[in-house]
Amino acid sequence: MRILVVKLASLGDLLTITPALRALRTTFGDAHIGVLTTPGSAPALRGLDSHDEIITFDKFAFDRASDAVRSLPSALRLTSELRAGDWDTLVLLHHLTTAFGIAKYAALSLGCGARRRVGLDNGRGRWFLTDAAVDHGFGWQHEVEYWLDVVRVLGAHHPRVPRLELCIAPDDDGWAAARWDELRTGEAALLVPGSGAFSRARRWSPDRFAAIGQALLERHGLTPLVLSGLEPDEAPLAERVAAQIGPAAKLVPPAPGAQALGALLHRCRLVVANDGRLGPISG
Repeated sequence: MRILVVKLASLGDLLTITPALRALRTTFGDAHIGVLTTPGSAPALRGLDSHDEIITFDKFAFDRASDAVRSLPSALRLTSELRAGDWDTLVLLHHLTTAFGIAKYAALSLGCGARRRVGLDNGRGRWFLTDAAVDHGFGWQHEVEYWLDVVRVLGAHHPRVPRLELCIAPDDDGWAAARWDELRTGEAALLVPGSGAFSRARRWSPDRFAAIGQALLERHGLTPLVLSGLEPDEAPLAERVAAQIGPAAKLVPPAPGAQALGALLHRCRLVVANDGRLGPISG
C-alpha cells in the first residue's frame, strides 16, 4: 500500500498533520507513506518515523492565477513524478475554499493517478474525491482533529492522545543548551515579537510585548528573553522590545531550525508569541 499525504503549507500548519501521520503509520505499518509539502516546511518532519518519503513542491508559485501560468512546467513535472510513484491512495489535508484553490487540488488529486482520493469535503470536492470527511468550516474544531477525521475514513486511528510531533536531535538540543549557557539565566519567559510574518496584521504591538516582559519580571521573577528571527525586520523589532524592557532583558539569536527552536522552548517557563509557527512547535 502506497499512501501520499498532501499538505502544501507553512511550517506551523505542516506540524498539525503529524498526529494524522502517526495514525496512518500505526494502522498501516507496512504501508509506504509519502508526504508532499513545501521545501521550506519539509525540514520540520526530519527524524520522524511516521513517513518514508518527502516530496517537495513550491506551491507558493501557484497562489495566483497569473503566476500559475508561468509555473505550469513545474506542475507538469510534479504530475509526472507522482504518477511514477504509483500511489494507491491520496490523502488531501486541505480545506476546499476558493474556486482557484479547489481547481489546483483537484488537478493534483486526479493527476497523481491514485485510485482512492480522500479529503475534507464541504460539498465542493465530491467530483474529484472518492471518500471524504465532513468539513464544518474553519474554527469548528482544531485542524488536528480535522486531519484525524480524514484518515479515520481510511480506518486509521491514533494510538494515544494525539500530540504534535517534532523530533529534537542531539545537535538541536546542543544548540539550545549552548544558548542557555550563554544567557546565564534562571527561570525565563520567551517573547517572540516577530512571529506572524505571514501577515503583519497578526502581530501584537511591540509596546505590549515590552509591557508583558516587564510584568513577568516584576511579578514572577521570569527573565525576559526576546527571540529574533530570520525575517529582515525581526532583529530590529526584537532589539526594540528588549530595550523597552530594560537591562534585564536578553536577546536570543534566531534558531537554525524548528527542532532547535523546540529545544529552546522546552527550557522556558512561558512563551508569548504572535499567531504563527511558535504555537505548533511549543505544542
